[in-house]
Amino acid sequence: YYTPCQDTIFDMGGPNGNYFDNEKYTYTLAPQNATGLTLAFTQFDVEANYDTLWIYDGPAITSPLIGSYTGTNSPGTVNSTGGALTLRFKSDGATVNPGFYATLQCAIDNIAPTTMVDAGNWQTQDFTAAFTDNDNIQIGKRFFQVMDNDGSEWRANGNHGFFNDNFGSVLYPDWTTVTGDWSVSGGHLVQTNEALTNTNIYAAVQQSAPYEYLYHWQMYIDGAQVNKRAGLHFFCDNPDSTNRNNSYFIWFRLGATPYVELYKVTANVFSMVHYVSYPIAAATWYDVKVMFSPVTGKMDVYINNVFLTSWTDTSPWQSGIAISPRTGGSASQFDDVKVYRSRTTSEQITIGSSASMVRYQNSSPSLPSCRIRSLVADVNHNLATSSADVNVDWTAPLDVQVFDGTAADIDTSFSLTEMDGNWTASSDPHSGLVQYHFAIGTQPYADDIAGWTATNDLFAHISGLSLTDGETYYFTVRAENGAGLLSSDSASNGQVAWFPVSAENLNLNAGLMVFPNPARSEIFIACRDAINNIRIIDINGKTVRNEKVSRDNNLRLNIENLSKGCYRILVNGKYSANIVKN
Repeated sequence: YYTPCQDTIFDMGGPNGNYFDNEKYTYTLAPQNATGLTLAFTQFDVEANYDTLWIYDGPAITSPLIGSYTGTNSPGTVNSTGGALTLRFKSDGATVNPGFYATLQCAIDNIAPTTMVDAGNWQTQDFTAAFTDNDNIQIGKRFFQVMDNDGSEWRANGNHGFFNDNFGSVLYPDWTTVTGDWSVSGGHLVQTNEALTNTNIYAAVQQSAPYEYLYHWQMYIDGAQVNKRAGLHFFCDNPDSTNRNNSYFIWFRLGATPYVELYKVTANVFSMVHYVSYPIAAATWYDVKVMFSPVTGKMDVYINNVFLTSWTDTSPWQSGIAISPRTGGSASQFDDVKVYRSRTTSEQITIGSSASMVRYQNSSPSLPSCRIRSLVADVNHNLATSSADVNVDWTAPLDVQVFDGTAADIDTSFSLTEMDGNWTASSDPHSGLVQYHFAIGTQPYADDIAGWTATNDLFAHISGLSLTDGETYYFTVRAENGAGLLSSDSASNGQVAWFPVSAENLNLNAGLMVFPNPARSEIFIACRDAINNIRIIDINGKTVRNEKVSRDNNLRLNIENLSKGCYRILVNGKYSANIVKN
């Protein structure tokens, strides 16, 4: 591969000499982030019909053939449709000529793509996250990561191919230490034993085709040894094994010439499959991203968000169960270890159980329990990220208890146009309380008298009603939380509506009316005269209650403390009526 964007291209004889007999070579011009190449030939002279140059529109000789050229039939100016051209030249065993000379120029795409996540605000059940990705050329890869927050730290469910650890304060039980002195210190995962050449700590993450995966972490390599190394295994199928049995790993080696090395491990035997020099410095943090497809076998490596290199495994591993940081002869640190999974433009997000992507509800209305990250790479290795926080609450608020009246529960009310009810406060730790809804009906939970009405109060006074004298009516109340979930409906035990009685309505011969009769908790007394004394006498003639009052002609009297039985009510010493207490 040839990487400069502007240069001169010539045969093996150089710019001033002839090419050689029996040449046979292929090379590809593929400058990083190039969107188009122009190759302008200013000289072309090869032995006609025996020596030939082929030019292909792409990164290999399997790409479309632009043309084959021999003699002085110059290609002239050649333009690619993408970011690569491949040249193949062959000469026979006799006669050499001046060959070819060309200048290369290319167009570079350094415009980053964009990505956005739309997942709504409050979610109460499984939901769809929509992703909007755009690029000036074309999006190449799409990844997402679903994290959940248990109230203290952002984590992820490895069973869905995600992982997240920011190493806030403790080493979580997600990690299993096999070899090495691993701990969390200063907000980083730290391995301090420089004497060991192969340390091993791992965490479970399910990885399998057809998904592609993105491994993202920060790394810091230090120590007194000369040959310091550190890196990460992924697609491990047995992480307890010496070299994680079958896996891949990327190895950062500090030495006289620092390298980034790629290895494939088969049955604990590892083989270097690709390497590239890179100016790795000790005691320096690096951001590393590795994209891997078990379908195509292609692996892309980025350092500090800049594309470094690629390698393709023609027989890639199809599944793994863990990732595993590794160090050798170094005191190294890791941070923000993340695993993303490939996606489409929309993904179903599951919530509500330990097996879901989101295992926790909001710990408070202001702390979302779900975060969805998106990362995209365009075809020229430009990157973009974004994220969205999502509030989650899948449980209804606390049920309320409903009472008739304005305070303590009543059995009767004395109006055919108005009713009062009140209820206990509800609560919801996840999304908070938004409001209450109440209704009035002739049966518990019914709304045939007054339809559902929202309120922020713990009481309701309804006027303008048309009630039936002696009919029982019920308040029903439900609470609503910030996520829109409703509590169960709770109903009062009912209140009997009675027509209010004045002195003019009384039987003038009796002068007294007491109702309801029988009664359970209270009675209403209407008298011809203003009421100033109430005396209650039981069936044995014993006075059980004697009270002085200062009232007008009407009085509501609580009789809850009376035992069940028959009583005589004596008002002002001259009006009397019999009642039954239930």
